[in-house]
Amino acid sequence: MLLERIDKVFSFAATEIKEVQIKTISTPVKTIVHEDPKIKVHLYGTVNKGALAEEIAHVKENILTVEVKPKKRYRFFNFNMGQDFALNLELYLPADYKNNLCFDTVSGSVDTADLFLNRLEFHSISGGLWTRKIQTKKCKCKT
Repeated sequence: MLLERIDKVFSFAATEIKEVQIKTISTPVKTIVHEDPKIKVHLYGTVNKGALAEEIAHVKENILTVEVKPKKRYRFFNFNMGQDFALNLELYLPADYKNNLCFDTVSGSVDTADLFLNRLEFHSISGGLWTRKIQTKKCKCKT
């Protein structure tokens, strides 16, 4: 199968975003606080040609949804066959972003630091969560 290199950056006005939802399969996620007033999503790595869904990030009703999942999955018993999916996702949040952040991952880790949020949610199947210097009014973790 042919591999394609992915290096995409998406940018959104943070003032319009009340919640960020990250949904991934086999993709580590790292949050990075920056001084830019925009929320940026950087997806990079390699994947089988055509295996990544076309729409990765979109905003609807003040919710930014980022989905990184393969289009097709070939399963043999409980194993995925025929997929080379080696991607990384970096989520850049403005230092003054205080709204909601939700992660839903399968076989992917989440690394967060230096966040002051209204709500943080983390749901994972076979993944890890690393946090440092997080302040939140409400936190929900389910693994």
